[in-house]
Parts: sequence; C-alpha cells; structure tokens
Amino acid sequence: MLTIPLDYVDADDDDDSDDGEGDNPNEFEIDGISYWINAEDPDTVRANQCFSEEKDIVIPPYVTNKGVTYKVVKITSNFICYEPETISIPYTVTEIEESTFICSTLREINVDEDNLVYSSADGILYDKGKSLMIKCPSAAEIETFIVPVTVTGFDVNCFRDCQSLISIWIPNTIYMIPKGAFEGCTSLARINDDRLPDSVRMIGRSAFEGCTSLEKLDMPENLVYIEEEAFKGSGLKSFSINLFLGYIGVGAFSYCNNLERFNDSNSSYINIGGVLFVNKDNDLVLHTYPCGREGDIYTMPDNTTGLMNSSFTGTNHLKELELSPSVSVITNGAFVNCKSLEKITIPGNIYMIGSSAFYGCNNLKELEIKEGVIKIDSFAFAYCEMENVTIPTTVKYIEDNVFTDCTSLKTVDINSPTLDIGGSAFAYCTSITEINFYGTEVTFDRCTFEMMENEEQAIVSITKDVTLPDNLSDFNSDYKIVVFGERPYPWENLIGVFFCALVILLLLRFMRF
Repeated sequence: MLTIPLDYVDADDDDDSDDGEGDNPNEFEIDGISYWINAEDPDTVRANQCFSEEKDIVIPPYVTNKGVTYKVVKITSNFICYEPETISIPYTVTEIEESTFICSTLREINVDEDNLVYSSADGILYDKGKSLMIKCPSAAEIETFIVPVTVTGFDVNCFRDCQSLISIWIPNTIYMIPKGAFEGCTSLARINDDRLPDSVRMIGRSAFEGCTSLEKLDMPENLVYIEEEAFKGSGLKSFSINLFLGYIGVGAFSYCNNLERFNDSNSSYINIGGVLFVNKDNDLVLHTYPCGREGDIYTMPDNTTGLMNSSFTGTNHLKELELSPSVSVITNGAFVNCKSLEKITIPGNIYMIGSSAFYGCNNLKELEIKEGVIKIDSFAFAYCEMENVTIPTTVKYIEDNVFTDCTSLKTVDINSPTLDIGGSAFAYCTSITEINFYGTEVTFDRCTFEMMENEEQAIVSITKDVTLPDNLSDFNSDYKIVVFGERPYPWENLIGVFFCALVILLLLRFMRF
C-alpha cells in the first residue's frame, strides 16, 4: 500500500464525491473527476472523465478513496471537461491518450516541472524533450506561431480547432502532418512561405480539413502520400501534383468550394483540363472533379474506365454530365451533394449505381436510366427532385431507401420482370401518386411502401402473378395495392359490369311506371 503524501485528495473529506458503491466498484469520483483503478496495477488509477464545471481543472497526483490512496498515472481520451480554460497535469502522469484535450474553451495546459514524461511551454503540451508537440489548446490566443526546431513530430489533432491561428512556421524536421493536425483552423492562411517544408513526406487524414482561409499551399517535391479527406473543405484554389506523389486518398479535396483546377502530372496522376485522374496504363480513373471548376457541362474522356468514390462530391457549377462509355460502375457517393446537377443519363454500359451515388442532388430533375443497369444501391437517389422515374427491364435489385425523401417524385414505372426491392424505397416521397410494377416476379420488403406520408393515397399497381408477402401491410393509409385491370372502380372488372347493368335495368323498370 502507498504512503499517503502531502499533495493528495481524499474522497472521504469530499461531501460531493462518489462513495464507490456504484455499478462499477473500480470507479469512483472526486471533485468532479472520475477515476478508474488499473487492473494491472491496483495501486494506480487513471483520470477517466471530468464532470467539473470549474474553469481551472487541477488533476492531483494522488487520490484517496475509502482509506486507500492511489497514484494518478494516466489521463484517458474520455477526459473532456465542461468549459475549462486551464488544465494542470501532475508529475505522476506517465501516459496521456491520443486526442485527450480537444476542447473549444481551453487556453492553457500546464505540466508540473517534475514530470519525467511530459512538459509544457506557453500553455502548449509537449513530451519531456520537446521533440513531440502534443496539443496546442484550441482557445490559445496565438495568431502567429513558430514551431521550435527541437520538434520532430506533431501528435494527432495537435492544432485542431485553434481558431486564432493565422500563420505558422514549421521547421524542416517534420516528416509527417498527422491526422487532424490543423483540422478546423478556420483562420489559418499561411504556412511557411505558402509551402510545406521539404522534409514532409506524408499528409494524414483530415490534416487541413476545414481550413477555409488556406487558399495557397505548395507541396514539397518529396511528398509521397496524401490520406483521405486531407484538404476537405479547405480554401485551396489550385493544387499542383509533385513528381513523387503516389497516393491521394478518397475525398482528399471534397467540398473545396474554391478549388478550380489541378496542375501538373506525374506517372501516377494526370490532370486533363484541370480534372484529376489516376493513370493506370493509359486507362484513366477519375479521381476528383474540382468543386469550383467553371462550366455547366462536362464530358468524360472516352478512356475513363472508372470513378473514385466521392469524385464529384460537392461540385458547385456542374449541371449536366456525359459519362464515358468505358465506365461500368457509378461508385459510392460519387455525386453526393452536387447541388447544381440538373440532368443525368445513366448509359447502358453502367451495371451498378452505388450507394448514395446521387444523394442530396436537390436540383436533379431529369433522370434517365438506360437498359443495362442491374443494381441500384441504397440511398442512390435520396433527396433528389425528379418528378418521374422509369426503371428499365434489366434492373434486378433496388436496395433500401433508394428514393427516400424525393419529395417531388410523382410517378414511378418499374419494368423489371424479376425484381428484389428493399425497405423504405419510397420513404417520405410525399408527392407520389402512382408506382407501377410490370414484372411477374417481384420480391417486396415488408416496409417497401412505408413512410411515404402522402396527402393523396398512392396507388401501387402490380401484375396478377405477383405474390405479396404475408407481412406486407395493405392497410397503410399512404398507399393502396391493386392488380392491373382490377382497380377499385366498378367499371374496371366483371363484378362492376354486372352491378352497372343491374342498376340500369332497375332504372328502366322504374321509368315504365
């Protein structure tokens, strides 16, 4: 058992503390901080969560619960305070989990000078030797910052959400800009002389995401790797492909509203008219169509054989697109939130429309799907604005929520002889009045027609050979299922004809009298 030092906090003297008799006997709370006893070392605890509303949070080196004293050795990533301005870390802490201090109000992180693992300077958290910069607090009042030359690396989310940061100088000792390093730094406008240092080889996921003021940033010649969403939503106006760049992740430049073009090419990537392609033995895969590229209409090169996921995501000006005859799949999320897209024809060389392919294209009013398409994946046309849709005979699968929230959709004609259609395919299509299934082998999900929420009851027409599942409700007020030739009007079936003839005879007999 540990000897109780002078600088400890005793739960028994704290009227507001948890007495340890809760659901987890290895957890207790003192002064608004939750501690967990470490199973591998029961004399130590980790500071797990902070519930305190104090502005200045002080983590003690030792805590006592029920007469037992524990050494505080770790701070977990769950340690998220209410609205702290400063956090003080004791000399006993030897481990701080990744991304621990992401808090919009935090101005300073201070470390006890006797700590052997961590240190601080000007309110910024470092390792002891100041070779790793761990966290610059989000609310630090720093507009210009020069990274110390001792620093050889940044931790994940190092400068994340530093709203005041306008410019930074990064030394030539940094080889990687890690995940989320400058994410959400909306004021950041300049890095070095608008160029990353020559030492940088890799840019991590979301490293510059949301840096809306960053309009210009040249890449070092030796950069080889850019991860997914690295520059998502940034203010870049152009991007030049350096000689050794061998990988650019999906969505690296999505929602870059000011991005007008890509420049230069190398053996892996090529720009054609400012549009970025992956070069695969003279076969092209369209990687990114710049969101800010001018022009209403775009025609893909004929030797384009594929699209990357999110390749057109968030484009601002594109209204009409002609797909390459060599493309066979529209990939997942390829056209998500293309707000200006008004017209698209899916040619017969496409056999699959991927999940969320046109999700959120809320100006898409004209959709033509040619014979050849086999599968339409989930949410493919959700939140679009077509009034009429015709599904060709080749389609065999319509997955869940394909037309969810297409509030302008009125009529759907589905010509597939054999079809499997998923749940909520027409959910919240509030204007729909007619869905016609002309196939003979149609498999419905029990929720296929649920949640249409129409003001006017929709008519779902099927052929007489179609067998409905037992659990498909035919009494939902949103729709009525009928068989072609047997609509609920008396003159459309034999019983109705007989009834009408009887009425006429009775009328004639009455008139004789």
